[in-house]
Amino acid sequence: MRCRTLINLLSKYNDHNIIAALKYNPKTIVFIRYKSQQNKNIFMEVKKVIQKQLPGTEIIDRVISAGNPQKLEDIIKEYADKDTIINLSGGSKISSIIAYKVAIEKNIVSVVVDLKGKGFYKIQGKSIELQREPFTELKVDEIISTSGAAIVEHSTDYYHSDECVELLNYVMNNFEQWKIVKDILRDKDIVSIDKDEPLKVSLDLRHINKANSSELKDFIGGMNIRGFIIKCTFFSERVDFGFRDIGIKRFILTSGIWLEALTYKLVDNIEEVDDIKSGVLFEWDRDLKHVRNEVDVVAAVDSTLMCISCKDTEKYDVEELNELQVYSEKLGGEDVKKILVASREPLRQELVMERAEEMNINVIIFNGDVKLFQSRLRDIVLK
Repeated sequence: MRCRTLINLLSKYNDHNIIAALKYNPKTIVFIRYKSQQNKNIFMEVKKVIQKQLPGTEIIDRVISAGNPQKLEDIIKEYADKDTIINLSGGSKISSIIAYKVAIEKNIVSVVVDLKGKGFYKIQGKSIELQREPFTELKVDEIISTSGAAIVEHSTDYYHSDECVELLNYVMNNFEQWKIVKDILRDKDIVSIDKDEPLKVSLDLRHINKANSSELKDFIGGMNIRGFIIKCTFFSERVDFGFRDIGIKRFILTSGIWLEALTYKLVDNIEEVDDIKSGVLFEWDRDLKHVRNEVDVVAAVDSTLMCISCKDTEKYDVEELNELQVYSEKLGGEDVKKILVASREPLRQELVMERAEEMNINVIIFNGDVKLFQSRLRDIVLK
């Protein structure tokens, strides 16, 4: 079913409005919104997404004032005889009620988009018909744009690189050793970085017990053989070497990069995931461009976001849950799926787990079992 004119009620999140536009492919799309700078910004972002996929479509911005239902009625009536469909999925509750009232009066077809059920409820008069058919699935950046936010940069390409894949495989194949080594490499009393040559590193072995020192030497030796590090020299109380490039240095020395890379890989391998990005740096206020926020892994599943935070530590608490909650809902609304992945149980385990359940945040503790980890992730995707 196509139409000439589609009326959308602008919302805080507009994935349903974009999906309706892609389904009905109208000549004209009319967005009705309340007057505010934020709503104007959201409209402009949504307009860009639609124009990219439906070039040539006329997209009209109609503004009303809060508390003026007559204006809303008048705008809809302008399009009553123009092969029009009204999308009731968005807007405020009162706007949807008013729009539905006019649709009944003027015998205009109205629809409601069911994202979870992948269907459209077609309403005409007293008749309600459910139409189930494949959606045009939205990508991560398109869903984020529907809220008026924008991705500034991301690190997805690096996680697809041969270097990152090889590094991750090496770490996972030596995971028990890596658990020991990564804590040593985060210790500023042990690790010294050359200010003039930032890829050069020196490790002071005097601060490491004998057993851990042996594990460290084996790990570094393996990295040296594989060419991840160069010019490696062992002394009685220290070891000097250089990283081959900045990407390897960041992967090895930055806390949590390996966990983020593993999470990204496993989510990307889930068939039902439509799109995925990692290290997503975003802004949601055009007037505050210096304020940047980050989510480690963001995926799109059935045009719904899944936001994942990765913590390679036991030092995470309610504050980290709150941050994930705020960022997720800013980007994807109430339906977003939220996951906190950690390498260790939190220090205040009972409190953190209780608060996570209250906030509908799934917490996964990775203990080295990759198959179990992927199974948990997939269960959440399909939930």
